[in-house]
Amino acid sequence: MDLLKPKYSRKITITFWVLIYLGIYLLIYKKLGLNWDIVGIIVNLIFIFLLQFVFMTRDYQRQFFVSLSFVAGKELIKYVTSVLYYLVSGMTGDVVMKMILSVEGITMARVNVLSNIYLFLLNMISVAVYVLIFYMYLKMLGKKFVYKDYETSVIENVFLIFPCVTALCISVTLRLLILQANNGMITLVYETIPAVSFWVIIICILLLGSIIATIMLFQYLIQHKYGISHF
Repeated sequence: MDLLKPKYSRKITITFWVLIYLGIYLLIYKKLGLNWDIVGIIVNLIFIFLLQFVFMTRDYQRQFFVSLSFVAGKELIKYVTSVLYYLVSGMTGDVVMKMILSVEGITMARVNVLSNIYLFLLNMISVAVYVLIFYMYLKMLGKKFVYKDYETSVIENVFLIFPCVTALCISVTLRLLILQANNGMITLVYETIPAVSFWVIIICILLLGSIIATIMLFQYLIQHKYGISHF
């Protein structure tokens, strides 16, 4: 948001952007099952670009970079939080169930209610972590992109979007590796190779870092090109 100039006031733009995006995501992506598929990524990119066209002043090269960096960050952070959810639920699930079942005279209906409350809280924490990391990522992009009025050339824009495209390609590859089909059942590779969960988080963090590092390097090159005394 900080990299683009809104057509309307900032509060109105953010409010309508969030409402429209969440509404479309819930009604279309979830319903059509596009959120994990490469088709979902393409639809997401197109939709983000259209939102920018409606709410932001025209700057196609900058908008293309913002769209790619937004979707790339969203996909990578989704993997990080999903792995953390899997790890936390695996470590706490049995403990919570033992505590619930240890209650004297508890009924099965009560067990189901408490189990659902536990899962709800776990999901809410997962969503909160996702939103926090995504917010920090977007703020970092805006903060590190110092020279916001600089008009990038086509080559410079390719330099900026290259890590985003790489991140999206690896994101699709991770999806293919993580989800495995065994005898008609979809299983997670974490269940057979626990070390994969650690490397998925590391890979995603490094890819997010590469996007931010590319922006920092680009800003340094602008500074060096025009002889700016401070960064």
